[in-house]
Amino acid sequence: MTPPRPAGCSMSIDLRHLAGLCLPWLCVLWLACGCAPAPSDPGETVAGRDGVTDPASRPGDTHTSPGDQSPDPVPRPRVRVAAASDLRFVFDDLRAAFQAGHPGIDVEVSFGSSGSFFAQFTQQAPFDLFLSADLDLPQRLVERGDALPDSSFEYALGSLVLWIGAAAEVPDGVDGLDLLQDPRVSRIAIANPEHAPYGRAAMAVLRSLEIEAEVRPRLVLADNVAQALQFVDTGGASLGLVSASLAGDPRLHDRGRGVAVPTDLHPPLRQGGVILRWATDPDAARALRDFLIGPQGRDLLRKHGFQLPEP
Repeated sequence: MTPPRPAGCSMSIDLRHLAGLCLPWLCVLWLACGCAPAPSDPGETVAGRDGVTDPASRPGDTHTSPGDQSPDPVPRPRVRVAAASDLRFVFDDLRAAFQAGHPGIDVEVSFGSSGSFFAQFTQQAPFDLFLSADLDLPQRLVERGDALPDSSFEYALGSLVLWIGAAAEVPDGVDGLDLLQDPRVSRIAIANPEHAPYGRAAMAVLRSLEIEAEVRPRLVLADNVAQALQFVDTGGASLGLVSASLAGDPRLHDRGRGVAVPTDLHPPLRQGGVILRWATDPDAARALRDFLIGPQGRDLLRKHGFQLPEP
């Protein structure tokens, strides 16, 4: 026979049963009163009860909420240059010398005909500094409000050369500018005078020699003066009226020869530049401008076949 349980045992069971019924309700009330610790914000360092940083948030870890990004580094100053194509060979030396003294400024350059760049500026083409093969286009940019006032400058005087390709078939007994009017020379390359200052200078030479009408049918028009030289170099033309700064480059010495064109046969090729109104870093653009018209820049331009204006 099972002995009877003490009366106290029955009361103990009842209390445990009561606690089991009440405990969930007590937890609900505790949470509703805001007594529970609030979760930490994403990315925030979480500290344990003893003040020690939670291992899940080690120093050096970056936690971001969706859409958050770490701050971008401060961009380096840069100058985006739209340069006349007669500067193609000298510009590497100019950029290297400039950055030696301004290592914190990057320089990006695109080459082309001055007139083509001018047309792009109506749409605010992404450049900071314009180096033209004439003075007229920079001045027109200032006048129409697309360049900073008082930022125009003159940096060089260009000159023309008649370039004769090494593989060109030229008539015997004829040389120099006389080759231009010889009908046996079938193709003569020049920059397009519609948008290239060197092309307009080449046409002025033909008019001064009074041979424009007979030479015009044999002209091969290039987009810019560097492309005119390329036409001769690749056999697309026998002769070309090109810039002395390109023809005088040592890399071309065994690929043709040049005959200087007298400067009185064409208007002066005065070359200038301007800082564009939308330049992202006008101070960096001014630094490059000042270098170009300073002693070091002028010396490099002279070495590459440019004449220089009065300082």
